[in-house]
Amino acid sequence: MSYRRHIKRTQEVKTKPVHALKLREFFSGVFNTIFLRNPVQRAIFSFFGKTFSRSNQHKMRLASYLAVAVALILVLLASGGTKAAKFPVSSKNILAIPLILSFFLLVGIRILVNIPSSPEANWIFRMTEVEAKKHYFSGFKKAIFFFALLPLFFALFVFYLFLWGWQNALLHCLFGLALSTLLLELLFFKYPKIPFACTYLPGKGKIHILWIVYVFAFLGYVSLMALIESNFFQRPSNFYYFYGAVLFILLAIKIVNDYFLYRKLELVYEEKPEPVMVTLSQYT
Repeated sequence: MSYRRHIKRTQEVKTKPVHALKLREFFSGVFNTIFLRNPVQRAIFSFFGKTFSRSNQHKMRLASYLAVAVALILVLLASGGTKAAKFPVSSKNILAIPLILSFFLLVGIRILVNIPSSPEANWIFRMTEVEAKKHYFSGFKKAIFFFALLPLFFALFVFYLFLWGWQNALLHCLFGLALSTLLLELLFFKYPKIPFACTYLPGKGKIHILWIVYVFAFLGYVSLMALIESNFFQRPSNFYYFYGAVLFILLAIKIVNDYFLYRKLELVYEEKPEPVMVTLSQYT
């Protein structure tokens, strides 16, 4: 059985059932009609998903970020003294789990998209570049949302569903998803590259210098948001005000991005070295 399975993988032409292909095309068409009406958005969305799914290097690196998140969650639960049989809604350690996972997931993606997986695809985006740059960035963010954030919080919803029931689980996961969407906008603010297709200069992110800032930002973000959510559960109606405020902020960000920021932002296809490196190279 194992031999037959691997032989099928090595075949040049793989056949799939006609009904499965038609069903996939139907749902893909409905999804594109609702969320990806622009062809540029569909191209970026598909390029991100297919490139990441086929790159073992990027998947392993992202798994390492998630492993750190899981380790922190286990340490947090052990230090908090939360018993396995009791997971109260008011426990800040339990409330912090989605925040930790989504934070490391987004930070990992933010770093990994700078590492090229298909640099040869660079030329097709240059040749077909359109004037409306907003579709490149919008398609990229939608890809992160649907390929990363939505599956994560769906799995978390199933987990919390058995702990707290559907109502508390839904409120909790929507809270984390709303915060993660805001964090997505923050981490990819003015991000001008095509994911996995831009040349890469190691060390330009200066993580070895700014790591202490990231640590304090992470601790402050998780602690403060878990505290706020714990207070919201004492009065669940506050969740709806929070969701409304987040929708308003996201709408304001979209308007600013589409009509002001993206019109001036140029796509970057090749990473340029630091000015100091350029200066030194002139004398060699």
